[in-house]
Amino acid sequence: MLLRLALRNLQRNVRRTVALVLTVAVGTGSLFLFHGFNNGIMNQYRDNTIHARYGHGQIQTMGYGDRVYERPWEHWIGHPETLRGELLALAGVRQIFPRAEFPALLSNGRITVSGKGQGVDGPEEFRFFNTLNFVAGNNPSGESAGIVLGMGIARGLGVGVGDSVTVMARGGAG
Repeated sequence: MLLRLALRNLQRNVRRTVALVLTVAVGTGSLFLFHGFNNGIMNQYRDNTIHARYGHGQIQTMGYGDRVYERPWEHWIGHPETLRGELLALAGVRQIFPRAEFPALLSNGRITVSGKGQGVDGPEEFRFFNTLNFVAGNNPSGESAGIVLGMGIARGLGVGVGDSVTVMARGGAG
């Protein structure tokens, strides 16, 4: 009986019924559209994060990123090749990219600035980390010796693609 009364009420004022149905339809469609847009943006953000900087995870010694060490190489992972073999034996692990971070001075011959460097296996890494945004130049994957500078350091040094940059870093022997 309630259903019959509700249907009769909807038929009594057709314009009001159509306006109500359109309002609900537009609201529902907007929510679906917004949800799809957010999902797409978040998926792209996740993919860019994975393929531009971090990969699917990072492994460091406990507390390494929490402190600044005078001799950081003394706190790096011991026996990295053994760990690499163990990690590659895990299901789902296909590639491992070892990196070494270090404080450095960069110079163009006239100006010297300080920065934080990261040594990588370029040809191997640039096949996976393929969504880096280069303002000038491109991915140096085929070069035996190359450097990627952040915009701030490149501007501070006044260097561009093809210019020489001297990187001075302290090694294990000082």
